[in-house]
Amino acid sequence: MSFCEPLPPSCPPASAQDKELEGFIRLVENDVPVEQDFWSHAKLGRQRPPEVDECSWASCSLISQGKAITLLKNPRHANKKAISVHLKKGHGVWLADKPNHVHFWRYSHVSLEEIVK
Repeated sequence: MSFCEPLPPSCPPASAQDKELEGFIRLVENDVPVEQDFWSHAKLGRQRPPEVDECSWASCSLISQGKAITLLKNPRHANKKAISVHLKKGHGVWLADKPNHVHFWRYSHVSLEEIVK
């Protein structure tokens, strides 16, 4: 399968899963999500901190509903919107690195309309 973004070698990791996932949120800039709202920090051209690996940097971060509520109280995120994401088998692969955070690598053939609820 091909992915929406160019990925570093050995990315996504073999432990990433292609299965259903719900109850996670993406914080976005727009009322109606656009592709750029789901770009990784790597695709946005942001500088990667040394403690973050390249593969994680090239993922789309999804967070739990509770974490989204906490982040939206922060003035830094005041203009963002919380968009519910529902992943089904065949949308891409994901890997939970923390209880409140998931790395997601979307397949290139999957549209935002298929994952945004």
